[in-house]
Amino acid sequence: MGLCQHDLMKTGLMALIIAIAGIGESYATSPLAPPEIHSVESANAEYLVVSDPVKGTTCVRKETGAMLWENPKWYRMIFISNDGKYLVTSYDGMNLIPTDSPKDLVLVTIFTNGKISKEFKLMDLIPDVSILSENMNHYDWGGVVGFDDNGTLKVRIGRDQLVVIDPKNGTRINQEKKEGLVPEGHILPPGK
Repeated sequence: MGLCQHDLMKTGLMALIIAIAGIGESYATSPLAPPEIHSVESANAEYLVVSDPVKGTTCVRKETGAMLWENPKWYRMIFISNDGKYLVTSYDGMNLIPTDSPKDLVLVTIFTNGKISKEFKLMDLIPDVSILSENMNHYDWGGVVGFDDNGTLKVRIGRDQLVVIDPKNGTRINQEKKEGLVPEGHILPPGK
């Protein structure tokens, strides 16, 4: 292979690498989908929460169809406890927050029977944003993982911190470092 062909292959390979990196960056900061009706089931499959941009958010017991509670707002990211009592919503921008976010930006909200009972702001969960990965003009703050079998809420902070919260009183039970929660460069989809 001549020197010219070798240089062309190297240049083509470099262009491909740059293009692939650009796709990841643009995906991570692309506009969010418009609000639409979506639903989430509790882990024990006894409760269903439906969030509708027009009708708001409702929780029903699946077996009887009885409504437990309702809330007038639509939420993009929703998680429901196994008793149907606690709903958790996450920041609407999912796991990415602007690098210039105010410290009082609400990242996680706990509702009890459809009413706000606790809000966790950026300053509550992440006092020092330097621990976060930066992606263009955003930080990957983490995201709600969901409820565990004990009814506690798990929230990922950055790439390797896990905060455990009691939804009954909104207190932090534990925070621990967990390697490999999220592979480097991975942007979590909703509900993961």
